[in-house]
Formats: sequence, C-alpha cells, structure tokens
Amino acid sequence: METEKSKKIVDVVYIMDNRSKRANIELLFSLRSVKRHLKNYRKIHIFGSDMTSVIKNTATVKHHYTPPTEGINHQVRKHKLIDIVCKNEDVSDDFILISDDCFLLEAQDANKIPLYYSGTLTERIAGFRNQVSVSVLGLTNTLKILKLEKKNDKYYNVHAPFAINKKKFLGLRDTYYVEHFESGLIYKSLYCNSYNKRGRHIPNKLIINRRSTREGLEAKIGKATFFAVSDSGLTDIVIQYLNDTFPKKQSWEK
Repeated sequence: METEKSKKIVDVVYIMDNRSKRANIELLFSLRSVKRHLKNYRKIHIFGSDMTSVIKNTATVKHHYTPPTEGINHQVRKHKLIDIVCKNEDVSDDFILISDDCFLLEAQDANKIPLYYSGTLTERIAGFRNQVSVSVLGLTNTLKILKLEKKNDKYYNVHAPFAINKKKFLGLRDTYYVEHFESGLIYKSLYCNSYNKRGRHIPNKLIINRRSTREGLEAKIGKATFFAVSDSGLTDIVIQYLNDTFPKKQSWEK
C-alpha cells in the first residue's frame, strides 16, 4: 500500500486568457469540483489573466498575473505560458493542468491522474477534411515530429485533467527544432508520445458543445468522472446543473 511519504507533492494549475463569455463563472465551478473531488494536492495556481475579481488569493489559491505571451497563434502562446509555469519555483515539480471549463465528478487522486487519449493525430487530421486552420497546422507539425522520432501518434488533447512534469515539459524544446514550436504544436500529444506515456483511451465525447435539455445533458454525462464545456455549450441549463452539483461557496470566492 502506498504510504504518505511515497506520495509526490502535486499542485493544480489553471492558465487563463480572460475570454470567458460568462464572467469566468466556469472557473468558479471548476474550482469547486476540485475542492470536492481531488485528493492529495497541495495548492492551486492561476496563471495568465488577472482572476482576482472572481477568486481571492488565499493560503490554497495563488494568482500569478502573466502578461500575454507572444506568438502567431493560440497554440504557440499557450505553450509559452506553460513554459512560464514550468519555470516557476512556487509550482511543484509535478502538477495537474486543468482547464477552467473542466469539472470533476468523482473522487480522484492527484498522484494518479490518468493521461487520457482519444484516437490518433492521423485520424484527427483526416477529420478536418482538408481544412486549413491553426488546429490542422499544430496537428500536422506534431505528427511530423513524432513520425521522424518513430513515436506513437495518440491524440492526448482531450478536455481532461493533465499531469505534467516540469523538467520533462521544458525538455521538449531541447529535443525538437524551435521552428516547429514557433508555428504551433499540440503540446499534450507531443509530451505524452515523446516520453512514451501509457495513456487511457476514452471516447472524445465528454465535452458539451451544443444546447440541450437538462435530461439530454445528464444522459450525455452519464457516469463520467469529469466533463467539459465549450463556449457554445455553457448554456443556462449547464450553469444550473453545475450550481446544483457544486452549490457550496468556497472561501476563495469573491
């Protein structure tokens, strides 16, 4: 049996870009879900845009305002922000990255968060049907690198909690050509496949991206351990469901 001494120190990290159409209410509920369901984490760090209008600094929650990172697209900017997280000494060597639009629904251990994947990069690219977009560029760049290195091409960029080791994540830049980073990469898939991580397959269906009834919402979520929402999926019905599921206000809320 795992002893307390063998457990790693693990923090939780959110990276925020302040593009919420709902005054960042999704961050509030995501944090409530972490408080209820995530075990064995130390602190919560919020990087990026200033969220102190929604969430206070406390002994558990720490804000790190970060000026907008530079880059030609959101993939590059996000990757650079995670680099900043990995260089911050306040953050534990291993941390869990959670999106503000992701909500935990069952008890989970921060030391044992699976790395989830759904299909492959090759399948994902084929699904875009020759579209030209930032997503396709990142997928294509990442697949090119992984093929050159004879690595797997599992698609890990699902909306799920994601475990990162700081040293290994920063090591990606030492391993691969900088120009690929400058035009965009799918960082979760690059990280996991580069280090031959053993993932857990899940259907890429746990994101709510369209309007539905309360019954339809609950049917889609089913017995999932977490789910996520897109901007278009964050409807009044979803917000009411989150409020019913996580009604307890936390000490860090304004």
